[in-house]
Amino acid sequence: MDQNITDIAESYMTLFQLEIFDAMHLASSQYNYYHYFATLDRDFVHTLYDSEKLTLKIVNIA
Repeated sequence: MDQNITDIAESYMTLFQLEIFDAMHLASSQYNYYHYFATLDRDFVHTLYDSEKLTLKIVNIA
């Protein structure tokens, strides 16, 4: 795992109170410049994630 992704994930754990796996998935998507992050996890989608710190949009597909 790239150290940059790990650093981003750690910041997401602090900023958004994410668990490690959610933070790693989101950080990997952000690091690779994805435009969207699709999830089935309704608890994952939160207004806090509309932060300017994210350059991707989180979409709940459930």
